[in-house]
Amino acid sequence: MFVTHPGAELRGSLHFPDGSRQWAIVEQELALPWLYVCIRQLDNTFDFQRMMLVSCVDHFRQLLESLPANATVTCVMSVMPSDDGSGTWTMVPVQAIELHEINERLMFLIDLANGTRYEEPVRVMRLPCSQRIVYRAG
Repeated sequence: MFVTHPGAELRGSLHFPDGSRQWAIVEQELALPWLYVCIRQLDNTFDFQRMMLVSCVDHFRQLLESLPANATVTCVMSVMPSDDGSGTWTMVPVQAIELHEINERLMFLIDLANGTRYEEPVRVMRLPCSQRIVYRAG
């Protein structure tokens, strides 16, 4: 989960129709992997590139469901804390995110381009279990 602090809110003249606000600083609450999602949105002659910081696969699915028809996900990367205790983080392209049942529990398996795989528990089940593929790199 990301935490925002009131003092880091940017209070400029740019206002979003959906009520979104801008922040100069957000905090990652825990040292857990999160997703960096690149979105391309075509609107008339404008080509918008947007990057979203998404805290978990459940929220990524929510983002996918809310994308307008003129928007597509171009890339997903996993941002992970290194396991050597150095405090550094790495960003690795995601190859696939799939739903699996492991020991009678529903889990997301996240496959990365470097051969690493990790799992994340399903917190909210919105899709039928038969729809196993959440994301696959094109």
